[in-house]
Amino acid sequence: MVMPEVVKKDFDTVAVVHYYDLGKSGYIDKEGDLVIEAKFDDAKDFYEGLAPVRVGDKWGYIDKTGEFVIEPQFEKADIFSSGVAAVMVDDKWGYIDKTGKFVIPPSQDEPTRFSEGLALFVDEETDKIGYVDTTGKFVIKPEYDYGERYFLEGYVTVIKDFNNLGSTWGIVDKKGNFLSMPVNSFHSFGLNHFSEGLYPACKEGEEFWGYVDHTGEYVIEPKFIKCFPFSEGLAEVIFPGGDLGYIDKEGNTVIRTKFDLVYPFSEGLALVDVDVFGDKACGYIDRTGNFVIKPQFDYAENFSQGLALVSFNEGKELKEGFIDKTGEFVIGPTEDVSFGSFRRVDGVFDPRKVNSEELRIY
Repeated sequence: MVMPEVVKKDFDTVAVVHYYDLGKSGYIDKEGDLVIEAKFDDAKDFYEGLAPVRVGDKWGYIDKTGEFVIEPQFEKADIFSSGVAAVMVDDKWGYIDKTGKFVIPPSQDEPTRFSEGLALFVDEETDKIGYVDTTGKFVIKPEYDYGERYFLEGYVTVIKDFNNLGSTWGIVDKKGNFLSMPVNSFHSFGLNHFSEGLYPACKEGEEFWGYVDHTGEYVIEPKFIKCFPFSEGLAEVIFPGGDLGYIDKEGNTVIRTKFDLVYPFSEGLALVDVDVFGDKACGYIDRTGNFVIKPQFDYAENFSQGLALVSFNEGKELKEGFIDKTGEFVIGPTEDVSFGSFRRVDGVFDPRKVNSEELRIY
């Protein structure tokens, strides 16, 4: 494969592109033009104007010109969030600012990422969990056995005693105020958070799920097998009987389906999978529940910056590319490269808007 030429143009949104045959990564814009040369051995998304890239076995950070503003020197490196980024030196994680200066010296065995100016930290003496600001100062005392990684809408889920998980469950605000909210059931860790002012909960003594507000009181009464965070005014729920669908913030049923999987609405459309064991079962519905893009993909992601990454098998080849909201390919499909999702160069990290792979810090 011949490396595409770099197109000199202005841009504000890019996606990582990796060329299999060349073993190199760069960045494309929404027209599919290579706008930052594929000269890196690995690359991650831009956030807050910078992106981590690897040359050889060291990571550094580039700006939108493709030039290094922080030279490759780290064993591992994460994206910028709240003005800082986690990096590894001598097998320990610390945090740097945008000049490459350490603002929190390397001390942590496991990396975390800042959200709303705070990050989960483990106290070295007690092994308890608290939350620090971008100077490394504990703002929320380390007194919990477990905490969700990300503050969202000013709150985070914590557990005081992991041996009594359900009964010591609660939420804490950015001042450290703890609201006890014992639960009977809970999501896999990572989905227990506020979104659009509501928190999906199955409180102690309840059989079903509903939504509580910041006081811990039900706003939408518990009547679902399970419910998930809101996005664009709608939330995915599992109704009694097993049907999947969406409700509004008053708890009214908006869409009820027989699909196997449904995902949050993003940019007006929701990804659905009509048959998890079938081929080409992924498509997109609108807020009425009607298909705008019929199921035709083996894998698909939510829309981001007007485009969605999709893939399908054609014979022995896996092809992927980006479609617009009419379902037409605007980039690809191709089997020669892999893509990341489109992100604004100056974008701010929001854990609700990325896929599970992008939540992984490595």
